[in-house]
Amino acid sequence: MNKTPSRSSIALDIYCRVVDNFGDAGICWRLSRQLASEYAMRVRLIIDKPEYIDKLANDDLAGVTVLPWDESPGIADLPQVIIAAFQCALPSQLDALLRAGPPQRLPLWINLDYLSAQPWVDDSHGRPSYKAGGGIEWFFLPGFTPDSGGLIRESQLPIQDSLFIVRTGQHAPDRAFEVSLFCYAGHPIAGLVNAWRNERRTIKLWVTAGCDQHEIREQLRLAPGTIHAQQGSLQVEFLPWLAQPAYDQLLRRCDLNFVRGEDSWIRAIWAGKPFIWLPYPQADAAHVKKLDAFIDRLSECFAIEDTTVVRKLAHAWNHRQAATPHWQAWFARYESLARCHAQFSAQMRAQPSLAERLSQFIHEHALL
Repeated sequence: MNKTPSRSSIALDIYCRVVDNFGDAGICWRLSRQLASEYAMRVRLIIDKPEYIDKLANDDLAGVTVLPWDESPGIADLPQVIIAAFQCALPSQLDALLRAGPPQRLPLWINLDYLSAQPWVDDSHGRPSYKAGGGIEWFFLPGFTPDSGGLIRESQLPIQDSLFIVRTGQHAPDRAFEVSLFCYAGHPIAGLVNAWRNERRTIKLWVTAGCDQHEIREQLRLAPGTIHAQQGSLQVEFLPWLAQPAYDQLLRRCDLNFVRGEDSWIRAIWAGKPFIWLPYPQADAAHVKKLDAFIDRLSECFAIEDTTVVRKLAHAWNHRQAATPHWQAWFARYESLARCHAQFSAQMRAQPSLAERLSQFIHEHALL
C-alpha cells in the first residue's frame, strides 16, 4: 500500500542551472535552507555554479548538501522528490526515467517556475503535465495570490528595523535618505545621480557588490577602487560582498531599494520599504509585461497617484530613459508610498509561504 511520507522522512533534490547570476542561486539556496531547517527534509542542491552558494551561505550550509552539476546523483540514488528550478533541463538519464513512469514508483517531479504577478499564474499553478511514457511533471508557480505557489519567506522573517514614516507620517528630517542599488551591468544611473546631487537633503547611496562596481565608478567619474565619495548632496558607499542576511538587513535599513531579478525583488517586498524593480531583461520585452503586472498588483494597495508615479519611474528605469523628472514626482509622494509598500508587505506576509505550500503539495502528492 502506498502511503504519504512523514516530514522527517522526505529526501528532496533541487536542480538549478543559473541564468540570472546570483538571483536563481539565491532563491534555490533560501528554499533549500528553509525546507531543511523548518520542514526537516533531507535536501541536496545540485547547481552548475556551486561557488555562488559559497558566497550566499557564508560557510553556513544549514544541513543542506550542495553538489556541483557534474556530480549529480545517479538514478540508483533517487530521493522522494525532485524539483527542477526555473524550467532547467534535468540530467538526461534522470529526465528519461521520470518521463517513463509509472509515477507511483518514481520521485515526485516538480517544475518550480519563476515568480510572476501575471493573471495566468493562478490557472497554471499545480497542474500536471502527463508524459507519453506515463510520467507526470507538476508545475509549481510562485505568485501573489492564495491560488498560486506563494512567495518564499522564512517563518521567523524580521519586520523592518525601523520605518519612521509609517509611525509618524513624515520622514525624519535629520538623517540622510538612504538608497540601495542592485542593477544589471550596463544600466545607466546618470539621470538619478544628477538629481540626487542637487537634492536639498543628503542622499546616501549604497552600491552593492552585485552591481558592476567598476562600471558604476566610471559612470560617477570616480577613481578605480574608490570606496567613499561625496558629490554635492550625494554620498556614495561601495559595499563588499554581503551574505544574504546582511543584504536583507540593508534593504530594511534603506528608504528606497533598487532591486533586480527575483531574489532581491522578494526581499524588498519583505523589507516593507519603497522599491523599484528591474526584471531580468528579455529580448521580446516580456519583462516589461511582468513589471506592469506587478505594478497592477501593487495598485490594489496604492492610491491612483502613487501607482502613476511608481509606474513612470519604473518604466524609465527599465527602459534606460532619463529618470530625473520622474524621480521628483516619485519623491514628492514618498510618505504615501512608504505607507503603501508597508501595507502591501503586510498583506503578503498574511499568506502562506512558498515553502509551506510546497510542503503541503509534497505531502498530498508524494507516494511511496
